[in-house]
Amino acid sequence: MSLKITAWEEQNDTTDKHRYRVQVKAKKLGDVRPIFKTDWEVVGEGFSPKSKEHILIFSKEFDDRKQWEAFAKGLDVIVTEIKKSGKERIFNVRKAKKAKKES
Repeated sequence: MSLKITAWEEQNDTTDKHRYRVQVKAKKLGDVRPIFKTDWEVVGEGFSPKSKEHILIFSKEFDDRKQWEAFAKGLDVIVTEIKKSGKERIFNVRKAKKAKKES
C-alpha cells in the first residue's frame, strides 16, 4: 500500500469541533476506500498523469483533537499534519516502516 497522506485543520469559529481535511495520493483507489469509507466526505478529487496517482481530499469533523490524533495514529502509513504555523507533525513513522518490511 503506497499512500501519501497530508492533513490540516480547518479554522471554524462557529463550533468547538475540529474539522480536518485530508489529502490522499495513491496509485490504487482500492487502498484508500477502506480507510475513509465511514463518516468522511469527499470534497475534492483529481489525477496526476505524470505520477499516475489518484488524489482525493476528504473532510470530517472530530469532537476534539484527541479523536483526530487517535485516527491518524491508527493508520499503518505515515500521516503528515501541517499545523497553522506551517510546521509539520509526522505520525506513524515507525509503524509505517514496520508494515513496509512485513509486506
